[in-house]
Amino acid sequence: MKFVEKFWDAVDLAVESLQLPWTSVVLYNDSFILSPNNQSWMTGVINSQANKGSRHWQLVLRLVEIGARLEKTEHHKLLGIKSWSVPRELTKTESFLRDPSTPSYKKNELKKKILLLRDRYIAHRINMTLGDKESGLLLLGAAHRDFICFLSHNIEVKNVLSQEDYRKFLLYVYEKNF
Repeated sequence: MKFVEKFWDAVDLAVESLQLPWTSVVLYNDSFILSPNNQSWMTGVINSQANKGSRHWQLVLRLVEIGARLEKTEHHKLLGIKSWSVPRELTKTESFLRDPSTPSYKKNELKKKILLLRDRYIAHRINMTLGDKESGLLLLGAAHRDFICFLSHNIEVKNVLSQEDYRKFLLYVYEKNF
């Protein structure tokens, strides 16, 4: 767990170092489907997760409290698509991922297609909701890479954490079966 804490310490530090005018910042969050129109319910969900000790949601809450606007990021129907169940130990076997006839291969291909649809929708939401004089802050998992190619040409993307640091974190989480 110390590694996870260090990861979130790094995220906190990276976000603080941005020194943005937070009232002009729009937050986009992985898997976030709530609309800002439902403010009290949205705030309740964020507070609930932050109070349970989620560093992620504590960061979101802190940024919202200092003026950032949390925006609906994903579509509930895309998050509701489930790939069929395959035992986890099979998905670790390389031959299962390369053979198109195996459930693991099919599950992996379905996940890729769903992720691409999600990335398109995330980019659409950013394109539609990020104003000219606003900065967007995306809190997304490392698997979300394709959204960038769907963004408007006038939107510049900068990573606040290196891909390598994030990969180390994901590897740690995967090995510990969190």
